[in-house]
Amino acid sequence: MTDIGLPVLSAAMFETGLRIDRYVASIVANREAFRANLVRSGQAFTRDDLDGFRTRPRTLRVAALADETRHATVRDLPLLGRLSMETRKVELRIFRTTTDPDVAAALAPADNPTPDLVLAFYDEDMTRLGVIVDGLPELLLLQRERGQRWVEAHPEVVDSALPVTQMTPLTRRRFEQACHTLSADESLSWSRALVSAVRDISAGPRPPAP
Repeated sequence: MTDIGLPVLSAAMFETGLRIDRYVASIVANREAFRANLVRSGQAFTRDDLDGFRTRPRTLRVAALADETRHATVRDLPLLGRLSMETRKVELRIFRTTTDPDVAAALAPADNPTPDLVLAFYDEDMTRLGVIVDGLPELLLLQRERGQRWVEAHPEVVDSALPVTQMTPLTRRRFEQACHTLSADESLSWSRALVSAVRDISAGPRPPAP
């Protein structure tokens, strides 16, 4: 999560994105997993969370650059989709790199042109509030640690230490399973952490300390 170099997006461009229902209808890969997470994500919200969003004086707009073949999209985007279904004060629009190149160019970080997921947050005037790329930083750190442990535990896998793009399909699948698989309790815990992060972002920038 960062507030530096936030992507610029116009209101007109934002409105060209898909709402959650149309996005789900268009999914080919991982459709059932995405739908299951959309249903399950309701467990991540407390009544205080929902009341906090529903009573916002201004609408929170979220532009998502998504790829449903990637773990972060299937894991995190359903939660934002569910939030947009639960309250009218959160507007979600979803874009794909393949079909929305102009938006992808605006949202994808320069050092990560093919992200798993970008969640860019704006107020109703499209003032930039914050962005989350590929997931919460703490979760990304945990995934890197799990990946490193898997590599160290499998010296017999000769390509395990290579960059992911250079691994064989089998090694890449095993490596990504080690990095991304979460238990039910872990999944709920990280979902709640994401809700908390979104609430913090939606509150706007904090005034500098005196």
